This record gives sequence, C-alpha cells and structure tokens, in this order.
Amino acid sequence: MANESTSSTLAGLMKTLVADTQAEFLTLPNLMNAVYAVESDSLTVQFPVIGTEMRVAAAAAEGAGNGEGADLANTAINIDAVTATLVGYGVKAQVSALALKGGSATSQSVGKVLAGQISNAVNDAIGDVIAAINHDTIVISGALTMAHISDGVGIIRDAGYHGQINACLHPKQYYDADYGLVQSLIGAAATPSSAVGVTDEMLRNGWVNKLMGVDIYLSNKITESGSYAKGGIFAQEAIGLGYHNPIVNVRAAENPNGLGVNIIGEGYFKAVELDDAGGSVLLQSLIS
Repeated sequence: MANESTSSTLAGLMKTLVADTQAEFLTLPNLMNAVYAVESDSLTVQFPVIGTEMRVAAAAAEGAGNGEGADLANTAINIDAVTATLVGYGVKAQVSALALKGGSATSQSVGKVLAGQISNAVNDAIGDVIAAINHDTIVISGALTMAHISDGVGIIRDAGYHGQINACLHPKQYYDADYGLVQSLIGAAATPSSAVGVTDEMLRNGWVNKLMGVDIYLSNKITESGSYAKGGIFAQEAIGLGYHNPIVNVRAAENPNGLGVNIIGEGYFKAVELDDAGGSVLLQSLIS
C-alpha cells in the first residue's frame, strides 16, 4: 500500500512539475532575453539570417540619388538560414519520501532547482558564444566607458542592423569600483529604479539599464579570463538561442536507498553566433 500511495503522489507531482519548472525558469536572470530566442518542437532550429548586402542596401540606395522607378542594386531579399542542432543538458533533483507529501510546495521547490540548473547552463552557453567573438573586438586597458559602448553601436549600425542592440556584461564590468561602466555614469544616467518603463520582471531577468538605446544585461556566467572579463554588445538577431519546448523534460526514477525518488530529466538548447560580419562585438575589459 505504501508503494501505491507513493506512486500516486509521484504521479500528481509529475503533472505539475514541468509547468512549475518552466514558470520558474522565466523569472530567472536568463541571457536568453537578450538574444534571438527561437522555440522548437524538434531537436533542430533554423534561424533566418538576412545577408549583409541587403541590410545595408536600403540606406545606401536612398543616399545615392536614385530616382523613382530606378533599378537599385543589392535589394533582393535573400534570406539564408543557420541551422543549430540542440544539445541535451541533464538535470537532477533528489526528493525524499517525506518531501513527496508536500504537494504543490514540493513541485515548486523542485521546479526551482531544475530551472536554476537549466538557467545556469543557458547563460554559460551564451557567455561562451560571446567570449568566442573574434571578428570585431574592443580591448579596453582601462575603465569601460560610454565611448566603448558607442564604438560598439557604431560597428553594429555600420553592418546594417537597425533593430534592438543589447549588451551582456559581467557584473564586475558594470559595477567594478575602478573599471566598471557605472563609474562613468554617476550623475549622468538614470538608475534602473527611476528609468521609464522598467518592470520588476526586467530586473529579475538580469536587465540593469538602458544606455544609448542599448539594453544592458548582467550575468556572472560571462567569461572571466585573468584580469579581464569578456562581455559583448550585439544586435539582438546576431546571436541565437534555439531551445526545445518545454525547456526541460522530467521523469522519475527510484532512489537506490529506497527513501525517495530522483527527479531526472534534460533540457535541449544551443547558442550560436548568427552573423560574423559586424553584428556582434567583443568587449574585453579590465576588472579588479
């Protein structure tokens, strides 16, 4: 009878656990909010990519003095695709027999554990992509300043990106007392609490400020290398994250010690750079 009761309790837990994990994941500071995130029901994702010639053609054509009805060069909309194969990441939480009796509270607690594991892995993957940018780099031997953000924006705009630009920085690149960006903003920029349109959800998701139209996100998963941190500034559509729906699949397995169960599962996702021609810029700056 005890086993039947445990099985029944576990079945109820599993029904709500995926939803609780998904809901918790969306509240965590995920860098996926800063990139081009595409959901998939399969283990591959295709990201549409507009070529550089098409991105820059419209602005160049108008300024070239072409009259109405004239043939314009490089204006055919050719959309390529970058295909990403999702990678599986395992997650696990041990639940005691006593905890199984906790009902919805147990589901929420286990969901927080699994969501945290997936969130850390997602941020690691995006941080690795940013750290690997090698076509446009700004190496900063002093403090990170607004001038460096402006230089990054210029590179991205020159590459033909006219949409949202985001920056993902290590917290030390933003708050460091000697080299942090915030030092150049004291007395000159709105703080998150007073900025227009800021919501609690944005702050939970890692957003800290909007500067020159650039949304700034922080994550301690941004790569540290010696005395430098490797953050980045990029057009939102220049870095992609493909992920499987739901973000995590879970199942239960008996704990070998017989005192509970192991909730195990996996999340599937892949972070990729979608454009290596000016859409993203490495910001490598000093940290204390």
